[in-house]
Amino acid sequence: MSDENNKTNGSVDESKTGQKEDIIVITKTEKASEERKKDKKSKKQASSLKWALLIFVLTFFISLSFSIISQTLTDTHVVVAVIILAVFIIISIVFDIIAVAVTACSYEPFLAMASRKIYGARLAVKIAKNAEKVASICSDVVGDVCGIISGALGALIVAKLLLLYPSFNSVILAVLFTASIAALTVGGKAVGKKFAMDNCQKIIFFVARLLSVFSFKKR
Repeated sequence: MSDENNKTNGSVDESKTGQKEDIIVITKTEKASEERKKDKKSKKQASSLKWALLIFVLTFFISLSFSIISQTLTDTHVVVAVIILAVFIIISIVFDIIAVAVTACSYEPFLAMASRKIYGARLAVKIAKNAEKVASICSDVVGDVCGIISGALGALIVAKLLLLYPSFNSVILAVLFTASIAALTVGGKAVGKKFAMDNCQKIIFFVARLLSVFSFKKR
């Protein structure tokens, strides 16, 4: 009887020891999982901070260069200023089209093209995979900066017209010009959105091929 009791006690002790070991393993696994989650969270925060900093720098230099261009137009003829204004409106619409297209398109077709080593396909895959960032740069950075510069150019053109034709009503002229700029920009973007949705793959592939011209890496 004593041998049987000893065996029973031994098996109970072994099961308890096994349970303790299982608990320790589970605890270590949970801790490792929590540490991985913390690492991912910290990396994500660092990545978000870098992206915000990049957007700030890009916006600063793009707006600086565009502002310099607009400031050089102070002594130009009204017709030239209107042409430059039209160019900025077109740039805003074009980049909005790219933003919509990159959001709507999928990168799978470009993977097949990249496997066949078609020129620009690898870059198209990168653009499509980073759709959120590309759309943010095109729409939020370039689009918004062009909108601000267009407004400034509109005010400059109104001032030039008033100098040439003092009899014009300044308030009516300013309102009409501002409304025209807004209508052209918003209307152009509305038409562009439909075009971008219907031709998203073609647009992104064209952009990739165009950018590949300036890339020295293997395409």
